[in-house]
Amino acid sequence: MSAPPKRRNYTDEEEDLMLLRQVSADMPFLARRGLIMDKWAAVAEKLAATDDFGRPDFDAKKANNRFNALAEAHRKGNHLSSRRRGATNC
Repeated sequence: MSAPPKRRNYTDEEEDLMLLRQVSADMPFLARRGLIMDKWAAVAEKLAATDDFGRPDFDAKKANNRFNALAEAHRKGNHLSSRRRGATNC
């Protein structure tokens, strides 16, 4: 009996940068209602086709979720940073 495959933790900063650059270029979140996931699929296809991107099974949902996780981590970092500086309007 073999162990189930482990989930891959997304820790490659270079792949994160590639995702952020592609999202910045395509801006899938600005698509019209009903077309947003199609735009995310285009982002994922472009990345998966790149030799430097190590995730050939990357899809629209994974791209969207990873981008949202990176954006949330950035927001939390900004919030903590502003609290440390003593900003009152955060």
